Amino acid sequence: MYRGVAIITHEFVPFSGGMATYANEMARELVKRGIEVEVIAPEYEVDSAPVALPYPVTRALHHHRLTLVGIVKAVRAILRQPADRFLHASDIRAALLLLLVRLMSGRRFGVMIHGSEVSKLGGRSVGARISRIAYQSADVIFSNSQATLDIYRKYGGDNVPGRVTFLGIDKRWFSECAEGFEHRELSELDRGAVFICTVGRIERRKGHDDVIRAMALWSELRRRLVTYVVAGPVVDEVFRNEIEALAIASGIRVIFAGRLSEADLRVLYFRCAAHVLAAVPLDGKVEGFGFVLLEAGAQGAPSVATCVGGIPEVVIDNVSGLLVLPGDVAGISRALENILDDASLREKLGRAAKARAASFTWGACVDRTYRDIVAGVSDC
Repeated sequence: MYRGVAIITHEFVPFSGGMATYANEMARELVKRGIEVEVIAPEYEVDSAPVALPYPVTRALHHHRLTLVGIVKAVRAILRQPADRFLHASDIRAALLLLLVRLMSGRRFGVMIHGSEVSKLGGRSVGARISRIAYQSADVIFSNSQATLDIYRKYGGDNVPGRVTFLGIDKRWFSECAEGFEHRELSELDRGAVFICTVGRIERRKGHDDVIRAMALWSELRRRLVTYVVAGPVVDEVFRNEIEALAIASGIRVIFAGRLSEADLRVLYFRCAAHVLAAVPLDGKVEGFGFVLLEAGAQGAPSVATCVGGIPEVVIDNVSGLLVLPGDVAGISRALENILDDASLREKLGRAAKARAASFTWGACVDRTYRDIVAGVSDC
C-alpha cells in the first residue's frame, strides 16, 4: 500500500486543457485527504504571476513534447520520489517516461488513458508499438470511460487490470451565473432570445455541420427565431468555413463566439434552450467522455447528443438528455424541436442533468483511481 502519489503530466496549469485540469484536481483532492503528492509538469513562459498550488510542482517537462532535456530532468525527479509514492502517468508521453523508469529501477506505475490518446495505440509505427509496450508494462490502466477502456483493450490487450475513473466537475460550475454576457456579440442578444449552443473545439468530429443540417429541416419561422451559438477555438479552419457557408445557405444565424470566459460559459449554458454535442466517429478521433455535457448540466441545460464513445455514460437518454445515433440529422432535428416546444420536458431534463452532473466529483474519481493502492483513499 502506497502512502503518497507522484503525478507526471505533459499538460498542466496555467494551461487550461482537460489533462491539466485532471492532474491539478486529482492532486488537490489528495491534499485534502492529507496524502502527500507531487506533480512533475511542463514549464511555461507566462507573463502573469505563478499560480499558487497547495502541493509541490517540479517543472521539468515540455508541453505535449518529449525532449531529451525534459526526459533527463523528469527521470531524475521521478527517481527521487520516495519508494512508498505511487507513480501515476496522466498521459501517453508520461507513460513512456515511466516505462523508462521501470526499466531503470523496477518502479511500478499506473497510467491514465484519455479518449484523445487511445486511438494512437492502434498504429504500426515504432511510436505506437513503444506506446503499447508502455501501457502493457503498467500495473493498472485508468480510463475516463468504459468506452475508452474498451478501445484500449482492442489495441493494447487485456494483460493489465483496468478501472473506469469518471472525471469530476468543480462546484464552481454550479454557481449562480451573471445576468449578461461579457462577450460583445452575445451581449447584444435580446434577453428573451432563443438559442442552442455547442461548446468545444471547432473540428469535424464535433458534428457542428449536422446540427446546422438538423436546424435546416425546421420551418422557416423557427429557423428565424433560433440562433446557434458555437463557442470554442477553431482547430480546423476549413471545417469552420464549411459550417458558416452551410448556415448562410440554410438561412440560419450562427454566432462564432470563440473561446469564452468561464463566467460567460455559465451564462451560455444557463440561458440556452439546449446544449448539442452531435459527435461523429472518425478514424483516430474519440469522444472519450464529453466534459462539456457536465458543464452544461451543472447549469441545468439539457443536452442533445449522439451515442458516440463515452457520451452515453454521461447522458442518460430520456432522463438527463436526449440521445440519437451519430449522423442522424432528422433525429437531432426532432430532439431539439421536442425540447424547444415542450417547456415541461426541457425543465425535467434540465433538473436531471444538474443532478447527474453533481454525481461526478473529483472525490469519487480519486476513490475509483487509488482504492486499494494508496492508504487513506476509501474503497468504493
